[in-house]
Amino acid sequence: QINHRANVGVGAGWKITGGKRVPSTRFQVSLSMALLRELTDFVSLEDRDVYRLSTRLKVRAELVKDKLTLQNTTFFQPAIDQNNLRWNSISQLVLKLGKQLSLTATLDNSYESVNVQGVRSAQLNATLG
Repeated sequence: QINHRANVGVGAGWKITGGKRVPSTRFQVSLSMALLRELTDFVSLEDRDVYRLSTRLKVRAELVKDKLTLQNTTFFQPAIDQNNLRWNSISQLVLKLGKQLSLTATLDNSYESVNVQGVRSAQLNATLG
């Protein structure tokens, strides 16, 4: 359990494809990098105070125009002041069934090298809805 958690950071981002110059492209890629400070106040564990380099890669591809989209967001966050690595990747395949109805399949894959006892470092979740 967590009493409080705060993340503070500063960074920069770049649209590699699909930016303002080509907004109608069916393939978009963006990259951002930041320096983060993560403060976590745990209820019964030692508190965490860690600095991380955070890299985020976002990819979106419209496979079938206005019908089928594949998108992924991946975070890679190694600590710079201790032995601690975190990463998370969320992929989605979205099938548009109508103007306001879609079918989405999501795969969430995460890893954290430092966890509480009994919690696995790697987790994989799949959802459909």
